[in-house]
Amino acid sequence: MEASQTFEDSHHHMEESSGYSFEQYGEGPTFYYWRRKELTILIVGSVFMREYEQKIALKAQEQEQVAVECKAKAEEGMAQFVAERQRIKEAKMQANRVVEQAALEKMAADLESENPWERVVTLVDLEMNRKKKLEALDTKKDSKEQDPKLVAVPAKKTSMDEEDVSRMRQMFVQLKTAPLEQTRANAVAAN
Repeated sequence: MEASQTFEDSHHHMEESSGYSFEQYGEGPTFYYWRRKELTILIVGSVFMREYEQKIALKAQEQEQVAVECKAKAEEGMAQFVAERQRIKEAKMQANRVVEQAALEKMAADLESENPWERVVTLVDLEMNRKKKLEALDTKKDSKEQDPKLVAVPAKKTSMDEEDVSRMRQMFVQLKTAPLEQTRANAVAAN
């Protein structure tokens, strides 16, 4: 609805309720006079109002276009993000399946082995400096979790604190190369 129509429709109500009379000046709905005995008010109506409303409508239309473009761009970005996330997830799942399949095959091969001590040797860490490796891993974990300002000074370790796994390693290697049943059979045969 145009401003002039709204203005013209409203003048009837004004005439009835307030005693003002309405006159149109010139051709078209450009100027209006409201008269009441000694008071005359000039209202410059529709030309200015039409231009103003057109500017507002144009700005609203531009804002709508910008909003539609932003929404389309956001939807495109979200679709890209979801596709990338799905691709990474599928790649990770595939890698996990391959690792799991290799672990299952290795476990099945270990179970089929005649000598169970071969499997024990693969499961047990027989390194001499095992304790040092574990401490290094613990300090890395602790440094990530703790506040860098707080530094704990570990107590000095003595040679008595370290575990000696050389005998255990020697036994496992011996059992791996010659199972217990075989060594017992050889010992019984020798006696």
